[in-house]
Amino acid sequence: MATRQIQIALLKALSYLPLPLLYLCADIGHFVLYHVLRYERRLVEENIARAFPEKTASDQARLSRQSYRNILSVLAEVLKSPRMDPSDIKRRVQLRNPELLIQYTRNEQSVIALAAHHCNWEWLLLGCCVHLPVPVDAVYKPIKRPYLDSLLLESRTRFGAHLIPARDTVAAIMQRHRELRLLAMVADQAPRREDEKHWSRFLHQDTAFYPGAGRIAVMTGMPVVFIGMRRIQRGYYEISVEPICEDPHVKGAGAVMEQYIQAVERQVRESPADWLWFYQRWKYAKPLYA
Repeated sequence: MATRQIQIALLKALSYLPLPLLYLCADIGHFVLYHVLRYERRLVEENIARAFPEKTASDQARLSRQSYRNILSVLAEVLKSPRMDPSDIKRRVQLRNPELLIQYTRNEQSVIALAAHHCNWEWLLLGCCVHLPVPVDAVYKPIKRPYLDSLLLESRTRFGAHLIPARDTVAAIMQRHRELRLLAMVADQAPRREDEKHWSRFLHQDTAFYPGAGRIAVMTGMPVVFIGMRRIQRGYYEISVEPICEDPHVKGAGAVMEQYIQAVERQVRESPADWLWFYQRWKYAKPLYA
């Protein structure tokens, strides 16, 4: 218990540091993790090599190094989030084309917004909250350490987002179906071996996705958009909105998922060092009859 309290106190103390100093810590962490400890280097390098076989070995190595720098920059930004106000987020996270979302809300339509673990997905949520005139419901997967989960929840909800544990998504949708909102999901996680999967070709290989986003779209009939994020420079991002499916009832769950997967792949190919390469995305093969 004492150790947890110390960790919480340390994380809260770090949030008071200026962002440039946190970035300096991130740069030191980059050198230590990549060059000294070689933390997950083999995994990251193998993932990048599989996803971009057309790139030279030197280009793959460059992407690997940059991905460490980027993810540690994101960690610095997440640590700073609890001390940032809406004007800070508006200045650092721009929304390029909100017209599509505003059009839906003017027509009293709730929207499903699908995103990916690309750039700073924590600031993506905060940016949507401060830029959009509708409440944001965000589906999330609780992490195993409750005290860290509590800190993240506090940060994610500080500008009005309503967080929904993934296991409660359908029940929450039913309870709030009369309310106008943006239902946000980061849907590029790898399902567990025992879970049902949607298989697709993604970055040159058979890849499993959770099918839930497509099924929820069909169940609710909500229009679906992809919300992408682009790094302008360190600490500054741009959000863009791309239509995926106007009427999920007509297209079907599988088509919604395929449109989403294509949008994620385009985003990753445009800026591969900003995707999350630090886990076993391709840990099992597609079954013969899938």
